[in-house]
Amino acid sequence: MWLALGGDVKRLLLTALACLVLTGTAWTQAFTSYDLRVNGSVIAVIPSRLRHSHQQDVIVASKTGTFPNEVRWMSVFRQQEGGRFTPHPDLVWELDPEATVFDIGAIGDAGGRQSLVYLTGSEVRAYHLAEGARPTPVTLLKLPSMTVFPEPGDLSLWPLIHDWKGTGQPWLGVPEFGQLSLFPLGNHGPLTPPESVRIYQPTMIFGGDGQHRLIRDYSLQLIYRMPQLFVLDFNGDGRADLIAAWQDNVDIYLQDATGRFAAQPSRSFRFDIRTEREKSLRSVLISPLLVDLNRDGDADLVLTKMAGRITDRRIVSMVYVNRRGDLRQRPDVQLEHDGFGTTLLANDLDGDGKQDLIFPLVRIGVMNIVRNLLTNRVEVSLLAHLYRDREIYRPTPDWSRHFTYQIDMSDGVMLEGAWPQISGDFDGDGRADLLVVGNGEVAVYLAMSGPLFSPNAAAQFPVKTSPHVLVRDLNGDQHADVLLWYDTEPEWRGVLKVLMNTGRGWGR
Repeated sequence: MWLALGGDVKRLLLTALACLVLTGTAWTQAFTSYDLRVNGSVIAVIPSRLRHSHQQDVIVASKTGTFPNEVRWMSVFRQQEGGRFTPHPDLVWELDPEATVFDIGAIGDAGGRQSLVYLTGSEVRAYHLAEGARPTPVTLLKLPSMTVFPEPGDLSLWPLIHDWKGTGQPWLGVPEFGQLSLFPLGNHGPLTPPESVRIYQPTMIFGGDGQHRLIRDYSLQLIYRMPQLFVLDFNGDGRADLIAAWQDNVDIYLQDATGRFAAQPSRSFRFDIRTEREKSLRSVLISPLLVDLNRDGDADLVLTKMAGRITDRRIVSMVYVNRRGDLRQRPDVQLEHDGFGTTLLANDLDGDGKQDLIFPLVRIGVMNIVRNLLTNRVEVSLLAHLYRDREIYRPTPDWSRHFTYQIDMSDGVMLEGAWPQISGDFDGDGRADLLVVGNGEVAVYLAMSGPLFSPNAAAQFPVKTSPHVLVRDLNGDQHADVLLWYDTEPEWRGVLKVLMNTGRGWGR
């Protein structure tokens, strides 16, 4: 029967079959997957340009053993030609057991060579990452930090090498007790003496006495916190200032014409946004965000708190617009949403250059909790408020999307995946797209005019999902790539999955 068909009919059928095949494989063409493996469990991942190239290599911190005999390791996976990665690291070494926090950056005039800089309780040290050579630690400074003791099973990333002055030049910043010390970087490393800024550090102290308390293994526990630090122009003079924010408190350290920050706060703002009951609860925390919302050059403030009981949680965000270097005590806008959420996001969604506010949240209530437990699924909402010149933000969202996630109840209630995020340009059009990682796949919804994001996924790539997700352009092709790693099942704890964007399959 096939042989009896005419040539035109054959060509038509072959064309239709080819279209079906291409349609079925278009999503899988969007990414090429690489599984990178380290010994033990992944605890931190940082992509970095370690060589004279637009390509980024991947540095992985991992641990082996069990407490108190844990050992931490650093592994470097170098990106190969064509954006490929080999499954095993090109370089591995045991991390200094005294290391507390680390960063990757250039120290002095090293011809673009990067270093892994880290703190100990009494020194600043570094591994200089040369091509192919196993690094050995060198001491940059003898200086006590607030990170006195390491956590054997963890390693945190902190911006030690950072543009602390907003001039495009990196400085070394070291958090000490009660202050931040800033060192300019010369040809051979950090220069002394440092510039020191006095910073208030909120402290929590817990004793082990008292009756009817939970089982404890300590007699005294102290928690020292370094506030969130922002480098933004606050007073409109064109110079970046240092802003320290914790809870509903903000301290401003203005930068003078010589490039130095004030040693003590130039301005302090104390906002009283807790109710009397909330003030008595240590668990009611407030998250501050400093960002230039209206593109006038001055940093504005958004304070967000989680209010209510477990069954009627709500997110309350208060927006304070900066007016010539001043923040009023009363918020310009107050936004409230029912549910439990993560960190508030700020991004320009509609292309007007101004920052819109995005709230990822899960609605909580007695009926919702029962439904979630019965179905092992939960609805995650993404709500967006677009910046308006007069109203600033409307009380009701301008845009919303809802996604259903499976939940894991083996150890509490956890999403099987990551919260939706708007980061990374996947199709190369210059706009951030919507990434949803959950339910065994990575789904990308492209940015577009009108509804902000396409109602249908441009790519759905099957993958073991995780709450640990990074979005980076690893090979400099203006298309975002995705990194995922895992901390649950033992057989997956040493796996880092890299999804390299092929640039194909993004047709609208």
